[in-house]
Amino acid sequence: MGFKRYISKMFVSVAFDVLDFFMPPVAGTIYDLAGGVLGTIMWGKYGAMQFLELIDITDRIDAFVPMLTIAGLLSYKEIFE
Repeated sequence: MGFKRYISKMFVSVAFDVLDFFMPPVAGTIYDLAGGVLGTIMWGKYGAMQFLELIDITDRIDAFVPMLTIAGLLSYKEIFE
């Protein structure tokens, strides 16, 4: 994949997680669902961890766990592909 593409995907992941911090409860659940789809497309099985944020329906706790960024960090091997 290469370093540039990995960094681009990490930038999108970090931006998505920062925006998740400011989502109101109802919109946050929809945002988490869209994030799960985005994460699965970008990071595969690690990105699907984003769907775990749907467990918190209040969207107050999951904002503090940057799941897409964590998925990106777990996918660091893509740099060498």
